[in-house]
Amino acid sequence: MGDEYKVRMSRLFAKRDEMSKQIRTELSQFPPEQLEQSFGTDGKTLSEDAKQFVARYRKEVEVTFGRLKPWYSAPLFGTKQLADFEHWAKHEFLSLDEVVWLSVGFEPEQQFVASIKEFDQLGSRQKADEVTTYMSRHREIIRRKFDPYDQRNKPKFGELFTWLNEVNLTVHSGFYDLVSRRAATAGKGSQPDLTNKNDGKLDGRERASLVKLIAAMAIDAYGFDPKEKRSDIPNEIEGIADRLGLNLTSKTIRKYLREGSEKLPEDWKPE
Repeated sequence: MGDEYKVRMSRLFAKRDEMSKQIRTELSQFPPEQLEQSFGTDGKTLSEDAKQFVARYRKEVEVTFGRLKPWYSAPLFGTKQLADFEHWAKHEFLSLDEVVWLSVGFEPEQQFVASIKEFDQLGSRQKADEVTTYMSRHREIIRRKFDPYDQRNKPKFGELFTWLNEVNLTVHSGFYDLVSRRAATAGKGSQPDLTNKNDGKLDGRERASLVKLIAAMAIDAYGFDPKEKRSDIPNEIEGIADRLGLNLTSKTIRKYLREGSEKLPEDWKPE
């Protein structure tokens, strides 16, 4: 998020650690009996002295860190605004702004998304600092690859992983690991959708030839009878495909066998 961000975060971490050390030092001076009477096992205050102690340091934390923007406070205190990569690993694809903010380690919350827009909700031009300038440029790099208005081209993990390596884009290590893991499993267990005639892979004539071929092989080699209401042949073919390491369900097989059988002549009869 820029060199200035790194420098400031280093200073903030130093302040936080100094304050933590001060708190631990002061707590170490409490006699064990007093600590037991002052704080519960869950950290809640039990005595008036403990309440005053906590209130004093909360005020100091608020004065020192209270006005920080979330991209400073989130890594400083481990807030929920830090990216939950395991959650996003369950998604089939990511939107533009999800890629933008997860790639720097933050949840794609609206306040982040809005912070780098040129104008705020009231139409006033927003003041840009180094972080917002960096993130605006970062977003534009990603936007030019994954057009947010192209509904057919959402950033899927395989394509995203390839592109990240091609351009050597600087991203959070957790995000890179997420994309890498999901890219490695992308496509496993899924089947191409042959019903989509607009994907540029199969036109109508090619599809008709394909389903005819499937039906012909099933009828000739496996004795498939398309006039039977129930047939075990699709299950048998599924088993063969499984032994070959091909993930293909009997439902899918039955679908294409039925479609191919519809191409048979009306007077066709099994031999």
